Order: sequence, then structure tokens, then C-alpha cells
Amino acid sequence: MIKKIIFKVLRNLLTFLIKVKAEKLIAFLIIQSIKKNNPGVAEKDNNVLIFEKPRFINDVIEIDKYSDFYPIILKMKISVILGKIFLPEEVRGQHKYHKITTEKNISMKKKYRSFISKILPLIVNELSIKAILVGNVDYWEHQEWSWAAKNIGIPTVVLYRESVGWSERNIKLHKHYSSLDYDLPISKLAVFGPETQKWMSETGLVEKKDIIVTGAPRTDKFYEFSSKLKNDKTKKLVVLFDFISQKYSSSKTPVEVLEMFTNIANNSNEYEFLIKTKEDIYKKELMNKIFELKLPTNNLTVESDIDFREILQKSKLIIGYMRSTVMLESMIAKCPIILPVWGDLTDEDLEISKSESESAGVYKVIQKENFIPTVNKILAEDQLDEFDNYIHIRDQYIYKNLYKIDGKSSIRLSNVIEEAIKDEKS
Repeated sequence: MIKKIIFKVLRNLLTFLIKVKAEKLIAFLIIQSIKKNNPGVAEKDNNVLIFEKPRFINDVIEIDKYSDFYPIILKMKISVILGKIFLPEEVRGQHKYHKITTEKNISMKKKYRSFISKILPLIVNELSIKAILVGNVDYWEHQEWSWAAKNIGIPTVVLYRESVGWSERNIKLHKHYSSLDYDLPISKLAVFGPETQKWMSETGLVEKKDIIVTGAPRTDKFYEFSSKLKNDKTKKLVVLFDFISQKYSSSKTPVEVLEMFTNIANNSNEYEFLIKTKEDIYKKELMNKIFELKLPTNNLTVESDIDFREILQKSKLIIGYMRSTVMLESMIAKCPIILPVWGDLTDEDLEISKSESESAGVYKVIQKENFIPTVNKILAEDQLDEFDNYIHIRDQYIYKNLYKIDGKSSIRLSNVIEEAIKDEKS
């Protein structure tokens, strides 16, 4: 309730200031807001303006540890409030912004860009901004900011958040981006892995030379932590990464996994069972599903707020959808992994055979009836042997969609930003 009141007050204030053409005052207020939320920015002279998005921040907030760039965050409430003042609701969406192109909407976008063009140079000069960094090519919140930035020689680099996906979704995105008949304000497109680089380069959205594989920067801290991981027979945690509430490519198989997982937990006294959700909203959806299906919740925890490093350290077994980023990140865990691929989930890594996969402790379960026996067999092991092809095979799983977990993704991203700045100057 308090947040809504604050949001409304800010919107009314900014609306009034826009009406009286107080662009310099608006720029000053935004600058002060940025300084307040980014202590120390005034002393930096190589800053990157980052448009806040949940989870995307995890990839970019520590870029200063690995480069000369300093990340400064533009809060979502600022970009959203300003966007709502100028833009009609029908275009305020990731895809809608580019699809619903009436004369009225185009006119409103131009007015918004004109306004941003008046305040952005003041912000850039005061805060020594060298580039803009965003989480997707087509988010509506930053489009006009990026066009205005381009006009004053400031590049926009995209760290593409949807880099990890399954074939069906990638085909839809390929079709969407290929259908755009105008340019987007993108200087460089950083993608997590070569799979996305390949299909994205076919869309014509960005020149092939400007689509660069970096890996996921947030994995750098996991790589640093991975040296502490051990095969330990005392581990008691069994983790299922939620892919039920998020409705990936399937509606049936994830529910079957949920039903069997809760039943295994209910019948076990020796191990602790955790379902990890991405956000609180998914936790609520998942709990509603569990109650709807009348599933047992004994010995079961559902949690969104738990450090991934704790999961890496404590897990005896990890289960999840093979095309979620977190499961690729989990490949560095020193424990077995189960990938359900029956029913309407398909094996997206056919080049890795079942036997090769199991030699690295990664079990593709291709039949529903084999899921519980596979879990029970793994949990019955008194001690985990080192897998013969642990690194080689797991690196193959990682490579296609996440490239490498080697502690150097942030460096690769900073190199992309540096290239974008040089290109803009040349």
C-alpha cells in the first residue's frame, strides 16, 4: 500500500514538472536519486547506466570487480513512471511496444524520445556515463532512452536474458525478431551461449559481428565458490528446481515430477527435500498447485529466498528442467543431477548419449516410471564416487547455452562494452 502511494505521488510530481517543461529539474532529481542508490558514483568516471530488472541485476551489479567500469542502477520505478506518463497502456509491454504501431502510438513514442533527449545529456555529463546496459533487446522501458543515447554517442549493450531456452521457444522468438521491420537501438548484443548466437544471427536484428558470446556473468562467483565443493556422503539435501509454476514448454510432465517428488519426501526420514522457486510469486503459485492436488507436504520446504551457493554445497541430488539456466549452473555441483525428459518434455541435448551423461552423474530420465527408482538408487548410495567424465560431459551441457563457467564472463562482458564505446567513437 505504501509503495503504491509513493508511486502515485512520484507520478503526479513528474507529470506536473513535465507539463511546466522543467526538464532540468527532472534531470537533477533523477541524478540525485541515482547518487543516493549508488554511493560513490560521484568519484567514478567510467560509469555504465544499468536499467534495473529482477535477476538481471545479479549478472551486472559486480562488473566493477572484473573491469574498470562502475555499474550505476536506474531504478525501475523511474523508467516505468516516466514511460507511463508518455505512453499508452497498450504499448507498455515487451512485444506490444513493437507490434502495436498506430499513428497515435508512434507520435507518443516520439514525444517521449524528445523528452528523454532533453534530460539524458544532463544525466550523462553529470554522472560520466559511457554506456547503457540493459537485459533484453525489446524491453519497452529503455527503448527511447537508448535511441536518445545513440544520438549523443552513448552505446546500448544488451546482455540477453533469454539466452537459455528450449527449441519451441527459440523458434517463436526467432519469428518475432525476424518480423520486426525497423532497427532497434542496439550497439552490441551479448548472449550467454553459441546456441542463441546462432539463431539470433539469423534474425537480422543485429549484425552477426555484434552478437558476442560471454557466458552468464553471475556464474563468476559460483566458479570461485566451486573450489570449496566436495563429494560428501553426509549430504542430506534433495533439491527440485521449480519448473511447474513457470510453465516452461510443458503442462503435464512437471506436474508428474512434482507429485512424485512430494511423495518421495513424504516417505523419507533420512533426507531433507527442498523445492526452490525463482521468486515469491512462483512460490505462491506452486503452493496453490500443491494444495489443489492435495499433495503431502511432510518433510518438504518450498522456498524462493535461498542462496544458490548453499544449494551447491549441501545437495545430495539436484533435479530440474534441462533448459533452465539454474540447471546448467548446477552442473558444477559435486552431486548427481536428474533431468526429466519424458512426455511433453524433450531431450534438447541428444548429442550427449544416456551412457555418456550418466558417466558424469547426469541422469536423463526418459520414462516416468523410472523417476522414483532413479531417485531412490542415488539416495541409497553410501558414498559418491568421482564420475569418470565429470568435467568433460558437464562442460558439454553448459557450452551450448551458457558457454563456460570459468570465472571470466564478467571480463568478456566488459570487453563487449569497451568495444561498443570504441565503435561509437570511430
